[in-house]
Amino acid sequence: MENVFRQLKQLETLLGWAWAQNSRSVESSQCNIIYIFLTTLLGFDFINSLKSSDELKDMLGNDFYAELRKVCMQFYVSRNNSNNDERLKLIAEYKERLARIKYQVQFQDEIDLKKQLDVNEVKKIIITLKDPRLLTKEFFKQNVGTNENRVTQPDLFKEKLQQRKEFLLDEIGELSILQNPDEFLKLKADINIKIKELQQQTNYSIFCNEFINELEKKVDALEDKFEILDTIYKVRYLEFLPDCKLKLDKIEDKLIKLGIETEVINPVSNIDMLDCRILKGIFKTQAVNFDNLEMQISTDPKGLKVELFDGEALDKTYTAKVPEDSEVEIRKVKKTKVFA
Repeated sequence: MENVFRQLKQLETLLGWAWAQNSRSVESSQCNIIYIFLTTLLGFDFINSLKSSDELKDMLGNDFYAELRKVCMQFYVSRNNSNNDERLKLIAEYKERLARIKYQVQFQDEIDLKKQLDVNEVKKIIITLKDPRLLTKEFFKQNVGTNENRVTQPDLFKEKLQQRKEFLLDEIGELSILQNPDEFLKLKADINIKIKELQQQTNYSIFCNEFINELEKKVDALEDKFEILDTIYKVRYLEFLPDCKLKLDKIEDKLIKLGIETEVINPVSNIDMLDCRILKGIFKTQAVNFDNLEMQISTDPKGLKVELFDGEALDKTYTAKVPEDSEVEIRKVKKTKVFA
């Protein structure tokens, strides 16, 4: 994911809220979608100040974060064909390691053997370091012939042995952890996840659906009037996001009701469902400033004719169906401001 976020940093000045853009007018529409999803959920300031993608893990739901990782991996591979060989090599290495630890009993035997070899080598190094004559003997022994790794100075040889001892002690500690059955299962699970991330072609619709779920949680938690208005703007822009069609009806209905309850939006009728149908046009307009939006309603054979104006200019015309058997009270005479 880090590679994708480096590219997000490079692209953030080119991308963003621009419905006039199409997939050819941005360097990567997929990268744009990732960026817009994240800024919608977490805000521009947070995303633009990210030092590492790890910072996202605690800020997002597990399902959305998992799909985000898959999409980022797929995006990175598709944009960096030169790394495909490296990706295939990693997959092969992980599969080989998984095959090696497939059976816990055999794997534990392997760990026991490796651990014992490390312990024996550590003991030998400790004895050598304590005995000057033995240290000198080992120094000259490794200095014979054409050994490429030989050390030509006694002090450096002693330091090298110290480093080797520390490395082996660390490895013994790691092997001891893997002898724990829980850690063994965790290791297998982690390797499987890495293989799937490298192999899997992401179903992009799943990523979008998980984003909708995250966004709905955000909407449900809204209380501040400014944040409600800001979210209405952002959701409206999502309707025009290039190469990405989202199912936003439920979220838009919630925002309309929330906007009316908090006096961000002026109510139009005495029926919540009808208000949602009439005001749905605010998410379809390309008006830059909602302060200029006005609405005029008149009767229509199919329901109510809604005319949405951006200042003096007619922006949208559509029909809102009236719920059956309802006693509707509605303003029909003149244009009224949509937002309070």
